[in-house]
Amino acid sequence: MSEDLRKKQIKLTYTIFKNLKDEEYKFCFESEIKERGFTLSDFEEHFAHHRQLLSVIKTKQYRQLQIIPDLSVYDKNIRYLRDLHRVVVNNVELSQRLRSGDFDWC
Repeated sequence: MSEDLRKKQIKLTYTIFKNLKDEEYKFCFESEIKERGFTLSDFEEHFAHHRQLLSVIKTKQYRQLQIIPDLSVYDKNIRYLRDLHRVVVNNVELSQRLRSGDFDWC
Protein backbone atom coordinates (compact mmCIF):
# COMPACT_ATOMS: atom_id res chain seq x y z
CA MET A 1 0.00 0.00 0.00
CA SER A 2 2.70 2.50 0.87
CA GLU A 3 4.43 1.78 -2.46
CA ASP A 4 1.29 2.98 -4.24
CA LEU A 5 1.14 6.10 -2.09
CA ARG A 6 4.81 6.76 -2.76
CA LYS A 7 4.20 6.49 -6.51
CA LYS A 8 1.21 8.83 -6.29
CA GLN A 9 3.23 11.40 -4.36
CA ILE A 10 6.11 11.25 -6.82
CA LYS A 11 3.84 11.49 -9.88
CA LEU A 12 1.88 14.39 -8.40
CA THR A 13 5.08 16.25 -7.56
CA TYR A 14 6.36 15.62 -11.08
CA THR A 15 3.10 17.00 -12.53
CA ILE A 16 3.55 20.18 -10.51
CA PHE A 17 7.19 20.53 -11.63
CA LYS A 18 6.12 19.99 -15.25
CA ASN A 19 3.39 22.64 -14.96
CA LEU A 20 5.89 25.13 -13.52
CA LYS A 21 7.25 25.53 -17.06
CA ASP A 22 4.10 27.53 -17.83
CA GLU A 23 4.66 31.13 -16.70
CA GLU A 24 1.08 31.69 -15.55
CA TYR A 25 1.01 28.47 -13.53
CA LYS A 26 4.39 29.36 -12.03
CA PHE A 27 3.18 32.83 -11.03
CA CYS A 28 0.02 31.45 -9.38
CA PHE A 29 2.02 28.65 -7.76
CA GLU A 30 4.58 31.03 -6.28
CA SER A 31 1.79 33.26 -4.96
CA GLU A 32 0.01 30.33 -3.34
CA ILE A 33 3.05 28.83 -1.66
CA LYS A 34 4.14 32.26 -0.45
CA GLU A 35 0.72 32.56 1.19
CA ARG A 36 1.33 29.15 2.79
CA GLY A 37 4.61 30.39 4.26
CA PHE A 38 7.41 29.14 2.02
CA THR A 39 9.09 29.75 -1.32
CA LEU A 40 9.48 27.96 -4.64
CA SER A 41 13.07 27.08 -3.75
CA ASP A 42 11.85 25.51 -0.48
CA PHE A 43 9.37 23.40 -2.47
CA GLU A 44 11.97 22.42 -5.07
CA GLU A 45 14.51 21.52 -2.40
CA HIS A 46 12.02 19.38 -0.47
CA PHE A 47 10.66 17.50 -3.49
CA ALA A 48 13.60 17.60 -5.94
CA HIS A 49 14.44 13.95 -5.35
CA HIS A 50 11.06 13.00 -6.89
CA ARG A 51 12.30 14.09 -10.30
CA GLN A 52 15.00 11.43 -10.20
CA LEU A 53 12.78 8.81 -8.55
CA LEU A 54 10.13 8.97 -11.23
CA SER A 55 12.47 7.44 -13.79
CA VAL A 56 13.44 4.49 -11.59
CA ILE A 57 10.22 3.86 -9.70
CA LYS A 58 9.29 0.71 -11.64
CA THR A 59 12.70 -0.95 -11.72
CA LYS A 60 13.28 -4.17 -9.84
CA GLN A 61 16.37 -2.79 -8.07
CA TYR A 62 14.35 0.13 -6.76
CA ARG A 63 11.71 -2.16 -5.28
CA GLN A 64 14.34 -4.36 -3.65
CA LEU A 65 16.21 -1.43 -2.09
CA GLN A 66 13.19 0.54 -0.96
CA ILE A 67 12.68 1.32 2.69
CA ILE A 68 9.00 1.75 3.44
CA PRO A 69 8.47 4.80 5.66
CA ASP A 70 5.48 5.80 7.75
CA LEU A 71 2.34 5.62 5.66
CA SER A 72 0.79 8.71 7.20
CA VAL A 73 3.62 10.91 5.93
CA TYR A 74 2.84 9.96 2.33
CA ASP A 75 -0.87 10.41 2.89
CA LYS A 76 -0.32 13.90 4.29
CA ASN A 77 2.06 14.86 1.47
CA ILE A 78 -0.36 13.62 -1.19
CA ARG A 79 -3.26 15.55 0.33
CA TYR A 80 -1.13 18.68 0.59
CA LEU A 81 0.17 18.41 -2.98
CA ARG A 82 -3.31 17.76 -4.39
CA ASP A 83 -4.74 20.74 -2.54
CA LEU A 84 -1.85 22.97 -3.62
CA HIS A 85 -2.16 21.89 -7.27
CA ARG A 86 -5.96 22.32 -7.23
CA VAL A 87 -5.74 25.86 -5.84
CA VAL A 88 -3.06 26.86 -8.36
CA VAL A 89 -5.02 25.43 -11.31
CA ASN A 90 -8.13 27.31 -10.14
CA ASN A 91 -6.12 30.53 -9.90
CA VAL A 92 -4.71 30.02 -13.40
CA GLU A 93 -8.25 29.49 -14.77
CA LEU A 94 -9.48 32.61 -12.97
CA SER A 95 -6.56 34.63 -14.33
CA GLN A 96 -7.28 33.44 -17.88
CA ARG A 97 -10.98 34.29 -17.56
CA LEU A 98 -10.21 37.75 -16.24
CA ARG A 99 -7.76 38.38 -19.05
CA SER A 100 -10.24 37.21 -21.70
CA GLY A 101 -13.05 39.35 -20.25
CA ASP A 102 -15.26 36.32 -19.49
CA PHE A 103 -17.25 37.41 -16.45
CA ASP A 104 -20.26 35.09 -16.95
CA TRP A 105 -19.04 32.84 -14.15
CA CYS A 106 -19.35 35.63 -11.53
